[in-house]
Amino acid sequence: MVAMWFRDDHHYDAWFGEGTQRGNDGFFDVLEPGAGASLKTTENVVVDGEASQDSEKVVYFVKRGAHVTTDALFAHWRDRHAPNVAAAVERTEGCLRYVISHADLGVAGSYDGIAEIWWSSAEARRAGLQGVEDDGFGALIDREQTVTIAGSERPIVG
Repeated sequence: MVAMWFRDDHHYDAWFGEGTQRGNDGFFDVLEPGAGASLKTTENVVVDGEASQDSEKVVYFVKRGAHVTTDALFAHWRDRHAPNVAAAVERTEGCLRYVISHADLGVAGSYDGIAEIWWSSAEARRAGLQGVEDDGFGALIDREQTVTIAGSERPIVG
């Protein structure tokens, strides 16, 4: 997974717009055509904690259910689910940080948003969040299309 932050649309267009030089290093030549997903999101830090390169990170690529509008998903996620998960993050030993990013800045893509949780270690992650209540979020997403990956974060430019 690659995450990039941009100051504004002009900064984004300078990187991804017509005539840019972004592909000159050969990176895009090694990708399988059509592989992966690109999301233009608004990032919301829900619980800000200190994570390091030794931390383990779990990323959830969230896809809404067919019967759910993006507005309904984002409202529920922001107003009910995020506070619920944030409370669990704050009471769980070894859970460090929680961020959600809604794909609300452009055309619809493969996923509707991303949730990220940082852990102090793989052992802490395996112990899981303490006390997440059923807030109905699971009924709004397509569980088969939602993808979860775990790994570590390696910032290239700080």
